[in-house]
Amino acid sequence: MVLCGVKNQNALLNVADLASFNNIQYSLFYEPDSADDETPMGNTALCTQPIYGEQCKIFKKYQIWKP
Repeated sequence: MVLCGVKNQNALLNVADLASFNNIQYSLFYEPDSADDETPMGNTALCTQPIYGEQCKIFKKYQIWKP
């Protein structure tokens, strides 16, 4: 598993568009809860199908997440 971070939901949706454009199956995770319990956090993560070889290059501009 490889984790990459993006700055916000718009950037996350751009990754979804990139995956879709390249015929990579993915799932978006929607978080209905938030700290104030009134406004949902929205889309917070994306998981792709396993990718190999040339497909890895599609995501090369994203930095691997570091805690």
